[in-house]
Amino acid sequence: LALEEGRALDELELGETEERVPSHMEVAYIPHETGGPYPGIFLFTQSSRMMRPVLQLHLSSVELLGTLEQHNMSIRCPDGGHGGSPGLTFTHSELNAGAMLSVVA
Repeated sequence: LALEEGRALDELELGETEERVPSHMEVAYIPHETGGPYPGIFLFTQSSRMMRPVLQLHLSSVELLGTLEQHNMSIRCPDGGHGGSPGLTFTHSELNAGAMLSVVA
């Protein structure tokens, strides 16, 4: 269920309202887990967030990920391997080995 909701957020087409939504906005979905972090959908637009670029595989486009949203995402290693998670379906891929480190937006 969380993967389906995450894909729905990734594929969201904003259309006419896109002009009013910042392109650097971080949308973090935290699913409910017993003993886990507080669940919800969190929106961040501060310019001082730690961000890093990744390739969104479904749309073949580069997007910036913040530290909170990357926690529940499946990001493929830069070497194309499974990174110790065989059988996992990846939604994103690292651009290169150095891109795994966040940079200030």
